[in-house]
Amino acid sequence: MDILVKLEEKMKRHDWYYSYSDDHRSYTAGKASSEELMLLKAEALEYGFDEVVDKLWTKYCPWAKENV
Repeated sequence: MDILVKLEEKMKRHDWYYSYSDDHRSYTAGKASSEELMLLKAEALEYGFDEVVDKLWTKYCPWAKENV
């Protein structure tokens, strides 16, 4: 379950709109955070936490909410 805690904490702090930033440092930090999120998500899915990951993604990712 530790992976799910890490994933949720990372999702709470992630700048979902980093790609719109004019500041290169903000963009670079957001891209790195996004890549880390994808790794954590993949790891959680490997452990079989598909439903929990889907719920977290819907809760925190603005684009996931559009597709619900």
